[in-house]
Amino acid sequence: MKKYKFRLAEKKDSDGLVNLFRLTPQEGRVVINFERNPDYFIGNGVVASDTFVLIAIETSSGNVVGCSSFGCREVFVNGKPKKIRYAGDLRVHPDHRQGIVLVGIYRESRKHLTENEWMQTAVLEENLASINTITKKRSSLPSYYRCGRLKSHLVYVPRKVSRVTKKTFNIRNATSADVENMQIYFDGLAPEYQFYPVYKFENIQKNDPYYFGLKIEDYSLCINPNGELIGVLGIWNQKQFKQTRIMDYKGGMQYVRYLYNLYSMLVGALRLPSVGGELDYMSLHSLLIKDNDPEVFDALLCHCFERLKLMGCGALLVGVMDDDALKHVIGRFRCREHYTLHYLATYGDFDPREILDSRSLYLETVRL
Repeated sequence: MKKYKFRLAEKKDSDGLVNLFRLTPQEGRVVINFERNPDYFIGNGVVASDTFVLIAIETSSGNVVGCSSFGCREVFVNGKPKKIRYAGDLRVHPDHRQGIVLVGIYRESRKHLTENEWMQTAVLEENLASINTITKKRSSLPSYYRCGRLKSHLVYVPRKVSRVTKKTFNIRNATSADVENMQIYFDGLAPEYQFYPVYKFENIQKNDPYYFGLKIEDYSLCINPNGELIGVLGIWNQKQFKQTRIMDYKGGMQYVRYLYNLYSMLVGALRLPSVGGELDYMSLHSLLIKDNDPEVFDALLCHCFERLKLMGCGALLVGVMDDDALKHVIGRFRCREHYTLHYLATYGDFDPREILDSRSLYLETVRL
């Protein structure tokens, strides 16, 4: 019988974690792998400002065969900053999925959680095996309470970009001179959303690992004719620490790929790379629109598309909650959609949703 030990991950475990991610692809007609080269802890430091990763090690080989992250990050809860754990990066090696590793990781996590502490987690809606596992309420696992549904759009950069709105907006890239105004704008709007990350824009210029690879110039600002800031969003190229790699095409998909890429050249879309290649897209984040004005969002999106065209990037990952009216703006562009279910989890005997007020939810896709 295989034996395992469970402990907190250290920096020396990065190579083992990178290898574990390499060996746990998402199966389907297109086999996709979500990787963490070259250092697992860079990407994990973007998900949580206070990292906390538990690993399972097979004692006979010394290999990392399972992991999950339970790090903390500061988010707004009922309008106030609060440190909340986020449970993510759950991986178990295909040869060790008898249940022992998963149960062991969660038993170890329970030792480190305070009484009645709760955490966030998110699961792809199509991942029925994981959803079935967490909804069974096994004694070794926390109780999970569904709390919102995120709609993610992989939006293809159009060949021709045109705004819908006829309103006059000044859309431009942010500069270091905008940091103070951006912070004032953020501090006024972000607390109105449950779970919006607490951001300090000045830390972007201080090489804070929570903002790894991000620059102030990656933000786009929308300013009305009165000089008022009314919209902010950023784009983030995370390929330097998180990669989406194509591992295989099955069932004739390798032939469909050639036709699809030809079509993409004509209309503008994300191209499918050969086996071993990475998908080329960036991610939208830090979306804050005054009064949730769809015309402001449309203008900012179009500005981002023009920037991505100059960079030669084929797509932008955009996530909005399923009940957010802004999703209709995205609907006018060609895209692929998928859904992620958001849960609150606790080992306590209460439902964390009961403490939340009626504010709208916001989930930051770049930090899931």
